[in-house]
Amino acid sequence: MKKKTILFLFLTIIGGISFLTFSCGNSKKNDLKKNIMEKQNGEIKSEIKLKYLAKNDVEVTFWNSKKISDKQAENLAEFGKHEKELTEKIKLAIFEYYKSVYDDYKSGIDLANVKLTKKQLEEILPIPTTPEKLFEKYQIGNIHIQDDKNCKLGTIGLEFDCDWDIENGLGVKIENWQIKEVGVAESSYY
Repeated sequence: MKKKTILFLFLTIIGGISFLTFSCGNSKKNDLKKNIMEKQNGEIKSEIKLKYLAKNDVEVTFWNSKKISDKQAENLAEFGKHEKELTEKIKLAIFEYYKSVYDDYKSGIDLANVKLTKKQLEEILPIPTTPEKLFEKYQIGNIHIQDDKNCKLGTIGLEFDCDWDIENGLGVKIENWQIKEVGVAESSYY
């Protein structure tokens, strides 16, 4: 139990992030181990608070895991350290991706014969003007950490909810702390 507590203190102090709540929603010291180990479909779920990419707590999924390994915990802690520098790169990469698919989404709405006012359309499908303006239309919903065997430092998936594609979402794959891929949410899965 002490090793887990020290690990989470390390993540909080060094990593610049903090584990707030676990799947049970109970943060008593005696229940901490039980809460972390509660699995759903072969994965462990947790939540963290980010400083730059989110206003709310963000879910973290540790894939195919029976426990959170030191490697997985270190990867998440390192993401906390890199979050500030990655935020602008992520916003720009998403903006560039969105600009490239904007006309396709607009055509889809036109083909569906949905009658929307210009204002209604822009609520769903904002005109791509700046990365910051677009950032208002999506929010991070999940951070994906690979299983211990495949987990590599600097490799992480970010899944976003977005107004323009509520069914497929938005995903960013990061490798070696560089943006590797932007696409629908599936892009963030490893």
